[in-house]
Parts: sequence; C-alpha cells; structure tokens
Amino acid sequence: MWLPYSRTLRYLKLKNDVTLCNRTNLNVDDIMELLEFICSTTYFTFDGTIMQQKFGPVSAVIANFYMEKLERKALQTTPAEYRPKIWKRYLDDVLDVIKKDQVKNFTDHLNSIDDTNSIKFTYEEETNGVIPFFDLLINRQPDKTVKIQVYRKPTHTDQYLHIQSHHPIHHKSGVVRTLMDTKDTLVSTEDDQDRVELHIRNALKSCGYPKWIFDEVKHDQCQKRKKTVDTNKRNKSVQESKGLAVSPVGHNRSCSESNHVINWSCAKILEREGHRKTRQVKESIWIRKEPNCMNRDGGA
Repeated sequence: MWLPYSRTLRYLKLKNDVTLCNRTNLNVDDIMELLEFICSTTYFTFDGTIMQQKFGPVSAVIANFYMEKLERKALQTTPAEYRPKIWKRYLDDVLDVIKKDQVKNFTDHLNSIDDTNSIKFTYEEETNGVIPFFDLLINRQPDKTVKIQVYRKPTHTDQYLHIQSHHPIHHKSGVVRTLMDTKDTLVSTEDDQDRVELHIRNALKSCGYPKWIFDEVKHDQCQKRKKTVDTNKRNKSVQESKGLAVSPVGHNRSCSESNHVINWSCAKILEREGHRKTRQVKESIWIRKEPNCMNRDGGA
C-alpha cells in the first residue's frame, strides 16, 4: 500500500485522547515527532549504495488510519443509487455487496476521493455466485444463504513448517491448531469440514507430521470447547438466577418465628449482580437501608 505518511499522521487525533497521559509520559508533540522520524527514516542499501525511500508503504497501523479516513469520506459521499449494502474492509481488501450494474460507478467514485492518487481501487466480481476473500471462498446459494469454504490460490503449494525443522514442538502443534481452528470456525457445512480436514492431514503428513500430534490438538480443542460451553452455561445461570436482594412486602418478622410464610408473589428483585464480592457489598447496603429488614445479620 502506497501512502503519503505526512498526511496520514495529520489524521491522528492524539490531542483528543484524554487518557494519553495515563499511558505515557510523552506529550503529543513528542509522539508525533517520533512517528514522523520513524516513517521518514527509510534508508537502505542497494548495490553498495545507501538510498532513501521517499514514498512507499508504511506500517499496517498507520496505513489503517489513512484507509479509515478515506473510506469514511467515500461512503458518506456515495450517491444513494450505488451505495453498497455491505462494506467489510481489512487494510486494503474490501468485500462489499452492491448492485451489479453499479460496480463501475462505485469504483470510479472511490478512486475520486484520494487526491494524492496514492490509492487506486480495482474490483473483482463473483463468478457463478462465488468469490474469494482472503482464505475464504464465499458461495451464494439459491436460497439466498451463504456457504463458506476454504480458498487456496492456484499457486498454493501446501508447504508448512516441517516436523524436522529446528523449532519448538509447540510451534508445530500451532500449525495444526491454526489450520483446524480455521476449518472449525469458518467452514459452513460438516461435509466441507471433513474434506478440509482430510486435505490438512494429507498436506501435513507430507511435511512429516505424525498422527499423535493431530490427536493431541483434537483433544485440546474438544476440552476447550467443553470448557467454553460450561462457562457460558454457568454465567447464564448466574445472571438469570442471582438476585441481589428480595424484599417481601408486608412481612417484618423474623423467619425463625413459627408458621411464618413469605408472600413470594409480592416479592421483588431489588438489583442483580453476578460478581460475588460486589453482590455481597450491595446486599449489605440494601440491608442497612431497609428499616424493617428480616435479615439476621446487620449487613456487615
């Protein structure tokens, strides 16, 4: 991505960041001076000659600031007849949904926004309802649903970190885990997931990966999913069932008295709090506030 860094730095609104002083002892002018120094100090050696790059790619963070400013202006000024229904961007790759006969008009509009001519948008249209986006293959179905598959470029070689390379074993497990996580989280159907997993196993097998490393990753993933499900159930139960205090109407006597019955139909939840210690503090406050409290303790 080719961006004018000096203009990009002007987009940074550090002076509006009221929490900046909590994160650094540097003032805004110092930070901006350092950023400009880093972006402009692009010396390199080529063929024995020291050269400086005057105009070229900057860091992903700075580039994202520029693109965010550009896309906001572009989308706000897009005429209604070819405004996209969906616009999803990651750095300089965009997925959008737009009327087919308005693609060129919208592209021309995008290219008219950047007056430095640093950014030039091109477009790729779907073919038979299918279009790639990063490592995803998005397939539009006849029933208007979307099917997601893994996309591999024609030049993809299935070359991954070899099992005999001098890397820690957890790096090699990470290769398996990353590919399996992608398959589990992004691929839509179970049949496609099975085909992707078979492809992954065959590709990594050619890189020397043994069966036990797949089994270990699979076991870890199952345990992680089970833990996530249990945690979500527990949190949901806490939020639904734990009231901070119950105030029964019309009963001021102690529960220890014989034949005492609480009229639960008139009871009300005063407040909800899932965090145990915070709930105890709030309970104490409510106990102190109630003049006719049935709690046995004093809210300490």
